[in-house]
This record gives sequence, structure tokens and C-alpha cells, in this order.
Amino acid sequence: MSARMLGLLSLLVFTLPPSFAAEGRTPVWLPGTAISTPGRYIVTRNLIGGAPTISITVGNVDLDLNGMTLDAGGVAAPVIIVVAGGTGDVVIHDGTVLNGGENIAVTAPGQRLVLEDLKIGGSNGAAIHLTDSQNFVVRRVTISGSNGEGILVDGPINKQGTIEKNLVRRTQATAIRVIGGSSLAVVENRVEEVVGPAGSYGIALDNCESCLVVQNTVHNTGDTGIFLRGFKSGKVYNNTVHKAGFHGIFLDSTGSDSLVLNNVVSASGAVLAGGCGLFVDADRVMIEGNTLNANSGVGLRLGAPSTLLTFGRNTARGNTGVGVGPCAVAPALFPPNSCNDGAGNTTFGTNLIPGPPLF
Repeated sequence: MSARMLGLLSLLVFTLPPSFAAEGRTPVWLPGTAISTPGRYIVTRNLIGGAPTISITVGNVDLDLNGMTLDAGGVAAPVIIVVAGGTGDVVIHDGTVLNGGENIAVTAPGQRLVLEDLKIGGSNGAAIHLTDSQNFVVRRVTISGSNGEGILVDGPINKQGTIEKNLVRRTQATAIRVIGGSSLAVVENRVEEVVGPAGSYGIALDNCESCLVVQNTVHNTGDTGIFLRGFKSGKVYNNTVHKAGFHGIFLDSTGSDSLVLNNVVSASGAVLAGGCGLFVDADRVMIEGNTLNANSGVGLRLGAPSTLLTFGRNTARGNTGVGVGPCAVAPALFPPNSCNDGAGNTTFGTNLIPGPPLF
């Protein structure tokens, strides 16, 4: 064979994609790829456009982005969309996803899902939107610059999952929001600069039972830092909230039977005056060891709907008491640092809230 023929053959070999990449993984190298067969896939080059750039229509898929960038180019469609039927995990990991309507969208009810080690930016809607996903994991994802939520999990099906060790910054709506869940864990996330209007929370859970909100850091939000509606039989502990737009941590009147422990909340009310450090309207909540200083409203507020709360060993100092309302009269505790408008709430130990006496 001539040298010229060998050269042409070599060029052909190197320009055609292989049938299988290393370790038996199928290469993905064209925008607009639809994955319809279970298996392991690997992206072999940066992909731009395609609308959606990759769609997954089956379960039991592992998609390795392989450090590559998927960029929808600002179109309304998602960059990656999962419409599998709920059998087998879909795993997406290790790459960058940019400039979609929603950067990752999962629309299949009941789909099990793992998203790990991703960088997501420039989303025109929610950066990650999971509709009725069950048994999902979102871990070590960095989200920046979303015009909607950072992570949104919604739909009528009850959800279980884990959202952990993510960084979500500069969203125009709530950074992490889950609607309807049980046995859900929101753990060790960092939320920075939620720049949206009222209703833009750092972390918001709606109707969540037996859920954990643990060791998250929330800084500089448009509204309440951690907003818990219908939160029942859950734990909220070791979180840090600073410069929340309104309240630092709020549990509404439809929640009950939970533990709020060792949280640090300061400088709440940065946008809406009167924001309290910890505001509890729920029933039968144990409130212990929280540090609630320098908030615009009161540090610790037990609202009028609350009943049978137990609180002890909390610290509330340097709060300004803006908008304390009925807290200014009996049965107030020690405004502007604390306020008890509920029924049957009791204290134990020594709260370091100015008295006298300490209580």
C-alpha cells in the first residue's frame, strides 16, 4: 500500500467516531443526540445547540460529560432533558451545562436520578427542574446565574431525595425549593445572593415530612433565608443564615413536632424591615441552642398561632425590634430580643436573652 493511501486511511480512522469509547461506553459527539437505549455514554467533545442538546428517553443510563461543555446557545429548550419512564437510574455527571431554557429538566414521573459534579450557568428558567422525580440525588453541583430557581423539585408525587454539598449563587428566584416530600435531606449546601424579589428564598420546603435541613449556609437573600411551610416531624440544625431579606428561619402554622437546634442567624431584615432571626408559628417544636443576634425584628419570635413550644439555651442579643406588633405587650418575653405570643409555650434551662431575670 502506498504512503498516500496509508495517509488517507489514517485520516479516515481519526475523523470517524468510534463505535465504543473506553470501557464500553458509547460516544456522544453530536448536538441533538437522543439516547434511547440503556447503557453507558460519554461525551467526547463540546456540544453547542441542538435544542435540546441531549435527550434521554430511557432508564438505566449513565451519561459522563467527561469535562465537556454542553451549551444550548440561549434557546428556550433545556440543554439536557430526561423523559425516561421511571425504570432504572439516570446518572449525569462531570461536566458543564450552559444557557438553556432550563439547563437540566426531568419530566418523567417517578424517575430515579443522580446529578453529580456539574457546573451549571446561564439558565433562563430553573437551572435544575425535577418534576415528580423520586429517589433523586443532586450532589456537588455549582449553579450560577439562573433567571429562575437554582434547584426546583415539584409535581404532585411525593418525593424522596438528597440535595447536598451544592453551591447555588445569584438566582432570580428561590435557590433550593422542594414541593411535597418525605425523608428528604437538604444538607451542607451553600446559597449566595438570591437577588429576586419578595418570595425569593434561600431554601424553601413545602409540605415536607420527616425531612432534614442540616448544616447549610445561606447568605444574602431577597426574602426569608430558610422558609418551611407544612414542615412536620423534621430537624433543622447547625444552619447559618446571614443577611436574609426578611426572616432568617421561618416555620409556618401548618408545621409541627420538629426540632430546631444550634442554628446561627444574624442581620435578618436586610431587605424587608422587621425580619426576625427565628420565627415559629408551628406547634410542639423544640427550640434549643440557637444564636439569634442583630436582627431587624426580634431574635426569637414565637408567633400567635404557635402552641406547646419548648425552648431553652437560646441566645438573642442586639436585635432592634422593628415591627414587633403585639410583642410589645403581655405575654411578651423580652422585646426587642424575644417575643412569645403563643399559647402554652414553655422554657427550660437558661436562655441568654436579656431579662431580668434570665429564664
